[in-house]
Amino acid sequence: MFKELKLIKLLVFGGLLFAIILKMDLPDLLLKELFTDKPSYYPGEVVKVYTSTDFFISYSDNMEITDCAGKVVDTFKAQIKNQLSTSKNVLSEGLNFKTFVEYKIPDKLKSGIYLINNKFPLIIKSKEKYTITVVYPFINNVFYQSVEDKTVFSENNKYASLLRTTPFDKYSEGLKSLFVGLENSSSVNYISDIDLEKISNFESSKLLIIYGKSTCWTPKMRSSVDDYIKNGGNILLMTTYACNNICWYNPYLKNITMYDSVSTKMCSWPNYDSLNYKNILGVSYLNGGYSTAIHYKIANSTHPILAKISGNEIKFNADLYSSPPIIWYDDLPRIDLTSLGFYKGDLIAYNTASYRKEDKGIKGIFVLQPDSTSGKIVSLGSEDWCIKENFEGKIELQLITQNAIDYLLKPVVHL
Repeated sequence: MFKELKLIKLLVFGGLLFAIILKMDLPDLLLKELFTDKPSYYPGEVVKVYTSTDFFISYSDNMEITDCAGKVVDTFKAQIKNQLSTSKNVLSEGLNFKTFVEYKIPDKLKSGIYLINNKFPLIIKSKEKYTITVVYPFINNVFYQSVEDKTVFSENNKYASLLRTTPFDKYSEGLKSLFVGLENSSSVNYISDIDLEKISNFESSKLLIIYGKSTCWTPKMRSSVDDYIKNGGNILLMTTYACNNICWYNPYLKNITMYDSVSTKMCSWPNYDSLNYKNILGVSYLNGGYSTAIHYKIANSTHPILAKISGNEIKFNADLYSSPPIIWYDDLPRIDLTSLGFYKGDLIAYNTASYRKEDKGIKGIFVLQPDSTSGKIVSLGSEDWCIKENFEGKIELQLITQNAIDYLLKPVVHL
């Protein structure tokens, strides 16, 4: 009797396991690694796609290219085999695979964030003029992607290879509906963060959207964005660490140098260039910090960014916030424009925060303008604004984001 019950349990367990497997995409389970040879591409270019599996024999797979709406726009065949990396340090040297498949991007494929097999990013940019440019944080996602629970940051690696697997990040996943909505209502170009090195990739746009992880910037990235703002370009920030650390890009070696020959660790921009440093974006996590409060208090309910927002609070939760420097007057905050060196700054919503225990910082929504003829910068306070729990789960955040975009796209009237 006992043996019969045991057999029945095994059969039931086996049946459940088989049912689960049937519902899963077997090729997706077998595919362990997938990465491309460059951060972004133009239509008509050829992509080198590197793949690997832990499976003991090779197999053929029909790889799908989908857009942010989930529509399949193209496919290509790949023969996937077990490839072993010869690198001693994958974080620094990459996976060093030898075999790849070539995929030619259709000539008429529009600019966008696409996914290979609904998981791995493929950024298509354009040379045409667009109203909005969205910056996908490709290289920064590589830095934060772990290998055996280690990252470039945790290991303080001098070099970071871009030739390794980095799946679609949670911030981009949370903003999918925003991207789809923008494409339906405006002309949108997508670039990777390293594409900020060339101002020609975005200078014709009225608005540059920077979101998610955006910690490490090269000198060329910083210079291009600074020139863009000075020439009247506007920026929407949905990020926390933007332009905090300095790095250098080598397109030939496909890697990033994280600190220079006289350093022993990664440097923040203020520490690296303390004599000439200027906060070109106006916000920093050092002025913001951590907070137990899960809301902003509305300070300027009549501002266009808060159109159609009712109540006196904006609720969402984040780990860390980025803000401009603040002066407090009887528990009321004002942006310290003197220390920031900016022409104008408006506080739209706020709450208290602190990076260190003794600090009295702030978090919130801010509109900043470096000088009277420059573009404007709107900061929504945190990269966590983008995650599904917040952006998709709270209609207020979607409204504020769209309001901020509309506000920054309005024609400038000089009196």
